[in-house]
This record gives sequence, structure tokens and C-alpha cells, in this order.
Amino acid sequence: MAAPAVPYRPPATPADGAHLYLPAAQRLGDTGSCRAAGGWHPDRTPASGYPSSASSSPPAPRPRTCPIGLDRPRILATAASPSAQRPCGRCDRPADSVHRAEPGLSALPTARPPPPPPAGRPCRRPAGERQQRGQPSRSCLIWSLTITAGFAGMFSYSRTILHSRRVILALARQALLSRFAGTGAGMLWTVFQPLAMVAAYWLVFTYGFRVTAPDGQPFAVYFVTGLLPWTFLSEALAAATGTVTRNSFLVRKIQFPSEVLPLVEILGASFPHVIFFVLTLLVLLGHGILPGIWIWQLLYAYFALAAFALGLGLALSAFNVFHRDVAQSITPVLNVWFWLTPIVWSLDMLPPTWRSLAALNPMTHIVEAYRAALLYGHPVWQPTLHVIAFWLITLTLLFCGYRSFMRLKSEFADVV
Repeated sequence: MAAPAVPYRPPATPADGAHLYLPAAQRLGDTGSCRAAGGWHPDRTPASGYPSSASSSPPAPRPRTCPIGLDRPRILATAASPSAQRPCGRCDRPADSVHRAEPGLSALPTARPPPPPPAGRPCRRPAGERQQRGQPSRSCLIWSLTITAGFAGMFSYSRTILHSRRVILALARQALLSRFAGTGAGMLWTVFQPLAMVAAYWLVFTYGFRVTAPDGQPFAVYFVTGLLPWTFLSEALAAATGTVTRNSFLVRKIQFPSEVLPLVEILGASFPHVIFFVLTLLVLLGHGILPGIWIWQLLYAYFALAAFALGLGLALSAFNVFHRDVAQSITPVLNVWFWLTPIVWSLDMLPPTWRSLAALNPMTHIVEAYRAALLYGHPVWQPTLHVIAFWLITLTLLFCGYRSFMRLKSEFADVV
């Protein structure tokens, strides 16, 4: 026997606006929407089986509370409070459409667009991210963090050098002895090599090209004072570039600070530099030139030259581990760099525009500092442009070289 048919009874229409205040569990249901809960929805019309509201006039503004959140009820949006928050039941329809569908409720207010930037001063950032008065700009913060990290890195590197000073000196002595090991002349090659270089250039430029020094000095004196720092740089860079690959047995040791290896090669090149300095003094005395009281500036010139060579050596030694072409390219680059440095020629030969451009060459300041201490007898901080350009480039090289070396240091043992 079939069950008696139950006539369809549509659910009673709630009071006007009361659908907004149904409990959250009834509104959300299983699917998180008002339709899934089986409750009345403002979009359902009598054509779909739901009777419309019997009231034809808008309801009186009645703020109600919603039980969602239990002990934290919220005031829902009504006609009396159009700027209130959206209805709490996470309905699948926007709150604005619910307000438009229900008589007596206005649409939720829309956000105002950000004000346009002032004329003539376009702002690329949104209005909410613009710099407020009294706050540092983003570029200032980046520069301050970069400078702070640079000083912190240099302090850490200086502390490592101080703790490993005995190891550094022992390795520098060993590198110098191994350089001339097995030769008959031994350490005398540190005298023969610069002496042969000076003699060759002196014969070519003095008797071949008939070149005279631009300031009236003998060409041999002018040339040897400029060649003195250049030989140190070329030997230090050539040795520091391959120092990590040559000392692979030390790099594989966990406790060994491999970042001191470029400094070891620079100290190893200092002994031939001292020998060349003695030869330079002999050349000056042979031409009747005696250095004055400004000779103490050689300490500054040597320190500046060593700092510049250390920054380049740190970067080149790290890159040469992964790209062996770096070591092969050092010689041709140094040959071109030699002629771009005022060793044979003088800055007075250039027009003022090119003279300022030549100041960007760090070796320009070094060569002029050696000549100021040995030949001219004036302070090394003249001209000031060369000093500022040199130290900006040198400090940047030290910072970038140290950061590059420390970032690639963990992969050295797997490659060498």
C-alpha cells in the first residue's frame, strides 16, 4: 500500500530582514552557503516555489546582533547603518548583492580610489606605501645596511687575519722559498728580474724613441718610480689568482681559513718589492736626486697598493676555482692596463676631460703617490679627486671580493 501523498508546504517567509540574522549553523549548512542550509534567500522568487514578502513598505531600521562568534556578537548592516560590516555568514554571494536584493537596505560603500600624485612629481609607489615625513627612504635604508654589512665583513676579516698571523707569515715565507726552489741563483732572481726590466725599457725609450720625461726629469728616474708599484701589483695578482687551486690540500681542511690565502701571496710579493725599491733609490742617487722628508708617504702608498691588490685578489682567486680562464686572462689584461696607467706618459699630456677620466684608474693614484714621495716631494692627497676615487673603488673591491670569496668558499673543496 502506497504512502499517502503529503502536500507541499513552502516554508514560512520570515520577517523582513530577519534572514540576515539567522544562526550561522542554519545559514552555512554543509556547503557554507545560505542555499545549502535550506533557509530563505532574497533571490528566490515565487516562481521558484518561495512566496515573496508580504510587506510592501521598507522595514523600520532595527539593528540586530548575530550569534556567530558566541560571546562576540556583531552588529549587522541595516538601512540605519549602511557602513557597517558585511553580514557574517560566509555566504557564496557578496554582501552588496544581498543589500540590493532586500528592500530598505542600501549597497555597501565602496573604497575610495587613492588620490592622484601631485602634478610634476609622479609617485611610482601606491599611496599606502609612500614615504611618510620623518621616515628614512628605502634607498637610504639599503645603503645603510650595505655599509654596515661591509664594515662588519671587514672587521671579521681583520679578526681572522689577526688570529692567523703566524700561519700567514709561515705560508708567505714558504711561498717565497718555493718560488725559487731548485734554481742556482736562488733569491738573486729577485734582483735580476726588475733590473733586466728597467734596463730594457730604458734602452728602448731613451735611445730608440728618444723619449724624455714630461717634467724635465731624466726618463729613467721618471720611469722607474712608476714601474715600482706596477711590478708589485702584477706579481701579486698573478700569484693570488691561482692560490686556492695551488693550495688545495689546505682548502680541504675544515679548520683552515682559506680567505687568508690571497693575503699570503701579497706578502710573498712584498720581498721582491723591497729589492726593487732599493734599486730605485740607487737610480735616483745616480742621477743626483735625494728624496726629501716626504719619503715617509711610501708607507701610505704601500698600504693603499696592498689593499687594492687584496680586494682584486680575493675576487679573482674565488672565480678562478670555477673558471680557469681567469688565470689565463690576467697577463693580457695587465698588458693593456700598463699602457692605460701613467707610467711611461704623464697626466699633463691629457686634456682636462680625459684627465678626470684617468683618475678613475686606481693605479693612477698609486703611481702618483710613489712619485710624490720619491721624486716630487709634495703631499699625496693632491689632487683630491684621485684620492677620493681611489678609496671608493678600493673599499668597494674589498667588500665585494670578500663577500664573493666567503659565498663560494663552501664549494671550493668539491671543485679543487
